[in-house]
Amino acid sequence: MAAVLPYLVERGGRLSPRALRLLRAAAEHGSLVSVVAENPVEDVGRVREWLAARNRITVQMAAALIVPEARLKKRWGTRHAVEHALAAKRLVVVLEPRTGDSGTAAAFKYFRLRGATTARDVGEALDMVERLCRPLQRRL
Repeated sequence: MAAVLPYLVERGGRLSPRALRLLRAAAEHGSLVSVVAENPVEDVGRVREWLAARNRITVQMAAALIVPEARLKKRWGTRHAVEHALAAKRLVVVLEPRTGDSGTAAAFKYFRLRGATTARDVGEALDMVERLCRPLQRRL
C-alpha cells in the first residue's frame, strides 16, 4: 500500500485527522507514505506548486491512474496528474461521463485525445489495471 495526501499539517501545526489515519495505517502495514504539506501557508501559488508536486509523486508511484470524473480547468489538478502520467508512460483510464455536464464531457474528450484509455465503469478500469499488473506480479 502506498498513499499520498495533499496535506499533513493543519494551520495550528497539528496533524489533520486524515493524516493521522494514514500514518497509523502505514505504521500497521509498513507502507510508503508521501505527503505534501500545504495548509500552513496562505500563499495560493505555493499551495498550487505543492499540489502539482503531489501529483508528480502520485504518478511516479502508480502503475496506472484512473480518473472517475473531472471537469476541464486551466489550473492544477486532475489535468496535470493525467499529463504527468501520460508523459511517464503510465496507463491512464478515464471513465465515461455519467452526467450531461459540459465541463465533464470536455475533460473526458481532452484526456481521450491526449492518449488516455476509456472505460465504461470502475470494474472495466480495474480489469485494465489488473491486466497491466499481472506480468509484474509473476516476476515477483
